[in-house]
Amino acid sequence: MKKSTLLRHYLPCIYFIALAVAIQIGGAAINFLSLILVLIFGTLLFFKSEVARTIVGGIVLFAAIYFSLALADEANDVVSAGKDSTQLVLVGGFFIVVTLLMSVLLIVPLNLPKRVPLYNRR
Repeated sequence: MKKSTLLRHYLPCIYFIALAVAIQIGGAAINFLSLILVLIFGTLLFFKSEVARTIVGGIVLFAAIYFSLALADEANDVVSAGKDSTQLVLVGGFFIVVTLLMSVLLIVPLNLPKRVPLYNRR
């Protein structure tokens, strides 16, 4: 198995499955969103469809951008209440940045050419 396939395909899928399982364990009731995420990334783990990877990666990328805006708003609310928000920003920012990186790894195609020619000379 290629190292690039491990890095670009299996690592993001396993990361998102682990996050969904952590959401499921941490919740008091059954969270259907985490079950759907486990199902989506579980099937994506075994079927390497470029279109599905790009669509799911794009959706997760936009969700991570949305959550970064929500984190900034929540940190602003905490500061306006007179408390310190550094721990919130550090932990939340870490998970959001890793999620952004993993979603970009899902969007990048598995079979990138080694060198992309600027023009084809014949």
